[in-house]
Amino acid sequence: MKELGITNNDIMLEINGEKLNLQNINQQIIASFQWKNGDPITMKLKRDGKEFDVKGVVKIPKETMEGYEATDDSKKEVREGWLKDNLYWL
Repeated sequence: MKELGITNNDIMLEINGEKLNLQNINQQIIASFQWKNGDPITMKLKRDGKEFDVKGVVKIPKETMEGYEATDDSKKEVREGWLKDNLYWL
C-alpha cells in the first residue's frame, strides 16, 4: 500500500476491477492471501472527494527472525530435548 502511495484516509472502491462492497469484502480479503510478489494490482481510490486509479505490483513484506532451526535429523534430538526442558517456562 505504501509503494502505491495509498494513505490512511483513502477509501478503496475497487481492487483489480472488482467493486468493493459489504457483500464481497470477505471474498476480496481472502483473495488477497493468494497474491504473490510481482502480481499486477490496480485500485480505484477516493481521496478528498476525488476518485483516482493507482497501478503497481504486489510487494509482500518479509520478516526475518533469529532462531534455531533443525536442518537435518541429526539435530532433531537436540531440538526436542531443548523444547521439552524449556517449554514449561512458557
